[in-house]
Amino acid sequence: MPLIQRKRGSVTEHFVVTQFDAYQDGTLAQTERAVYEQHLKSCRECRDWVRHQENLVARLRMELAPAVVLGPAAAARIQQDLYHAMRRAVIMNNVRASFAGAGALALLILAVGAALWWQSSGFSSGIQVPAPLQAPSVEEFMPAQQVAPLNAGVAQELDDLFHAYQENGLFNGSVLVARGDEIIFSEGYGMADAEKGTPNTPQTRFRIGIITQTFTTAAILQLQEQHKLTVDDPICQYLDACPAGWEEVTIQHLLTHSSGIADYLFEGGPLSAGSTPDQLVNRVSDMPLQFEPGSEYNYSNSGFLILGMIIERVAGQPYLTFLQENIFDPLEMDGTGLDAGPGELAVGYKFGSTKAEEIEISPLFGTASLYSTVEDLYRFRQALQTDQLLSQASRDQMFAPYFPLNWGFNANYGAWAEGTIAGRRLSYSRGDGPVYYNLTQGFQSSLINYPDDDLTVIILENLGSADPLVTAREVVRTVLGDE
Repeated sequence: MPLIQRKRGSVTEHFVVTQFDAYQDGTLAQTERAVYEQHLKSCRECRDWVRHQENLVARLRMELAPAVVLGPAAAARIQQDLYHAMRRAVIMNNVRASFAGAGALALLILAVGAALWWQSSGFSSGIQVPAPLQAPSVEEFMPAQQVAPLNAGVAQELDDLFHAYQENGLFNGSVLVARGDEIIFSEGYGMADAEKGTPNTPQTRFRIGIITQTFTTAAILQLQEQHKLTVDDPICQYLDACPAGWEEVTIQHLLTHSSGIADYLFEGGPLSAGSTPDQLVNRVSDMPLQFEPGSEYNYSNSGFLILGMIIERVAGQPYLTFLQENIFDPLEMDGTGLDAGPGELAVGYKFGSTKAEEIEISPLFGTASLYSTVEDLYRFRQALQTDQLLSQASRDQMFAPYFPLNWGFNANYGAWAEGTIAGRRLSYSRGDGPVYYNLTQGFQSSLINYPDDDLTVIILENLGSADPLVTAREVVRTVLGDE
C-alpha cells in the first residue's frame, strides 16, 4: 500500500511530503528541518519516498535545458521556474490525498524537543534493496573506439551556460570537462569566499564528501596488490577489540556497504570534536548487526571508518600518509588533503550568500574527510583508467556491479555507481551522500565518466542547494550536441 495512503493519519509523514520542496531548497527553518531529518532517520518508508522523488526531480530537471535564443540569464530563470513548477506537480501527483494542513505544522513544532531527544534510538541508515548479484558481470568503463567530434565553440557555450547558472543562483564552484586525455574546459564561477572577494578557480579546494571513499577503496586495493590483505579477510583480523557479532563481516562487505553495521554518525548522540576512530567505532560496537552480512545494501559510514583503521593497521602509518605517498604524490595531486588551514578551502554556502555551518572533519575519517580540486580529481580519474595506481584486475573489482539500486543504477565499491541516464551510460561518484546525511555542509560534488563518449565531467561546488548531476547533464548536452 502506498506510503501516503497507509499513513494518512500521521502528521509527520504529511510534513515530509508537503515540505519536500522547501527541504530540498534549504529554506526550511532550522527547527522544522531538524524534525524533518529526525523522521527520515527513523522511517525507512519515508526515506525511500524521498529518494524516489529526488530521482524524479533530477530526471525532470535534466530535460529542461535553457533556450539559447532567450539569452543565458533569462533562459536560466525560465528553466528554474519550470523546474520548480514541474517538481511540485510530480510531488502532488504522488500524494493524491487531502492533508490536514494548519494543525500539522503546529503539532510538529511542539514535538521538536521530543523528536530531538529521541536521536539515540536505532534506525537503518540506508535503503533495503535486493540481495547482491550472484555472478556480477564486470563492465569495463573504457573509452569507445569511435568518438564524435566536438561541437564548434563548445568552450564558449559551456562558459555561457555556467555564467547563466551562476547569475541565477544555481551554481557556485568549479567545473572541468575532458574528452579523452584533453581538458576542453576548466573554469571557476562565483566566490570561494564572498566576504574576502576570493573567486572560485580550477585550483580552489572544496570538501568532496563521500568521494573520499573512492580514495579509501583505492588504498585497500593497493594493499591487496601488495599481498598485505585480501578483501575476503574478516575485519576482526585487523581490529583490537572486535565484537563477536562482527566475526562474519569481511572487508568486501565494508566496501559494498553490505556489512549490516549501524552508522556511527547517528548513534550515541552528538559527535564531539577530535573523536578518535576507536571512539567512533565504540558507538556501534555493542549494537547487533542490522542484517546478515552480504544480504543487503545499506549505506553506512561505519564501514569506511573501519576501512581507514585497517589501512593504518596494515600499512603501519597514518591514513593520510598512506594516501599521500601512494596516490596524491604519484599523481601530483597538490590540492588534495585532509587537514586544511584557515582560508585554504572554499567557504560552504547553504544558498546564495548564506553560510553553511562549519563541520568538524575528524569524525568523518575514511568516509568523507578529504578536500580536493577539479584538476586533482581529473588526474585521479585518469589514473583509474590505466595501470598507474591499480591493475586491471583491481579496477574490474572496483567497478563491478554488486547491488542494484532503487533508481536503476548498480552499486560498485565505495561511492561509485554505474547506470544509464537519458540513454548515456555513466559511472559516477557523488560527494553529498543520502539526502539526510549532510556530511559536508555547504558543498556538493560529482565525478562522472561517460565511457562510451570518452567524456569526463567533474563539478565541485560550495553551494549546498545545487545539484551537480543535473548540471553535468547540461554539460553533456552542450558538448555532444544532444537535443
